[in-house]
Amino acid sequence: MGKSSVWKIITLAIVIGVLIIGGSIGMGLGIKRSYSIEVASNIEEAQFIGGGSYKVGDKVTFETNKVDGYRFMGWKFKSIIASIDNPYTFTLSKNNAGSYLAFYEREYNLSKVEDDNGEISLSPQKAVYGEEITITITPSQGYEIQHLYYAEGDSYEYIDIEDNKFYMPRNDVTVYATFKSINNQG
Repeated sequence: MGKSSVWKIITLAIVIGVLIIGGSIGMGLGIKRSYSIEVASNIEEAQFIGGGSYKVGDKVTFETNKVDGYRFMGWKFKSIIASIDNPYTFTLSKNNAGSYLAFYEREYNLSKVEDDNGEISLSPQKAVYGEEITITITPSQGYEIQHLYYAEGDSYEYIDIEDNKFYMPRNDVTVYATFKSINNQG
C-alpha cells in the first residue's frame, strides 16, 4: 500500500470521526430539528394564530375566534380531534408535528310553538347536527301533553318526538306542543 493510500484512509477516518463527534456534540448542546406547523380552518370566517416553525420541546399554542352561526368543535390533526380547548397548548414532538385544522360545525336554530294550555322549553337553543335536544314540558293546571312534534325549516312535514328528545337534523327546527284537558277524558 502506498503512502497516498494510507493518507486517504487516515483522512477519511478523521472526517468520519469529526462527523460522529460533531453530531454527538450537537445533540448534547440541545440542537433540535425544526418543524413547520400549519394551521387552517374549514370555514372562511375563522381567524387563527399559532402556525410557524417550532423545535421539539417547544410549547405551541393555537387560538381561533368565535364565528356567528358556527360552533368551534376542536383542533383536528390527521382527521382526529386532538383537542377541544381554545386556546390549545401542547409540547411539540415529532409525533404531533404537522397540519392542524380549526374545525367548526354549523349551528341551527330551535324555536317553539305552544298553545295556551302549557309551556315547553328547549335545551339547547342552538344545536349542531346530531346533537341531542331535550324538551321540558310544563302543562297548565288541569292539562296534559297531547302531541309533541317538530318540523324542519319551512317544511310542513311533522316528525313526532318520543321521550321528549330528538337529534338535531341539518336544518333549523320548530318544535310544536299541544295540550288537552284532563277533565275531557272518558
